[in-house]
Amino acid sequence: MSARKLALIGYGKMGRMLDGLAGEYGFEVCARRDVDRPEPLEGADVAIEFTQPGAVLANIEMAAKLRLPIVVGTTGWPEHLGEVRAMVERYGSGLVWSPNFSIGVNVFTRLVAEAARLLKDEPGYGAWAWEIHHHTKKDAPSGTLL
Repeated sequence: MSARKLALIGYGKMGRMLDGLAGEYGFEVCARRDVDRPEPLEGADVAIEFTQPGAVLANIEMAAKLRLPIVVGTTGWPEHLGEVRAMVERYGSGLVWSPNFSIGVNVFTRLVAEAARLLKDEPGYGAWAWEIHHHTKKDAPSGTLL
């Protein structure tokens, strides 16, 4: 079976990591698109996008116009989700999006939701969040927290 063609949109820390792992999972990277590297996406079977909030809508639209399914890990744009959904439907493309694909963060999110449900009627409890990241984290607070 031939490798599936993968386009990487955003070639920062996550894009480079995905590039290194793609072959182990049956993918051949056919495009590495970034601000300084505007490689075409044609010929890809799927795209993975990890960029910045200011670029994500244009990147999703670019993929959608090609009917290229896209997985988006960029955070900080959920207020545009309705617009993006309409765009993906209009072009007949596909989208998988999450502010964080980490198993640990997703388990934590479910635990917090359950704690909120159990404590919602307890006046002595409030909600707040505090996060710590590595010093190279570009968005703080992160899109996951928001």
